[in-house]
Amino acid sequence: MLNLKPLRLVILMASLSIAAVAVADDWLPVSIDHSHPETTNLTAEQTAATVWQLTEEEYQHYESLMQGMSGRWYVDLNPPEVLGINALDEQTLDHFAQIVARQRYERISRELKFQQAVNKAWRALYPNLPAVKSPATTLIATTTTTQPRQTTP
Repeated sequence: MLNLKPLRLVILMASLSIAAVAVADDWLPVSIDHSHPETTNLTAEQTAATVWQLTEEEYQHYESLMQGMSGRWYVDLNPPEVLGINALDEQTLDHFAQIVARQRYERISRELKFQQAVNKAWRALYPNLPAVKSPATTLIATTTTTQPRQTTP
């Protein structure tokens, strides 16, 4: 049998670092369209499974894992991450890794798109102000605008 413990540790470390940046409760990977009757009649479990791009069985397995030690260890991880960390074979591990990768890609794409809009708005509202004012930018602005740079012979 394949020893997946080192790989699980790497995935856990990566997941924890991502969790520190973006808490899972702050974003949902997909939205549910409540205008369609087929999505409004879903149970809470079916809705959660759909939101996390899991099957209902996968989400039930996640819930059972969270009743045990995983519930203490992986409080801040989302369902696909917990399922991936607890995968028993390479195929299952890859399946959940792909779900997590797609969700992160979608989230990061939205965040970058929003940041670009913020940058554009900043430039329009404050064309002569840097978005980040640091001691270095203050020093540069002071030396270039008030005192010409002296060169030594």
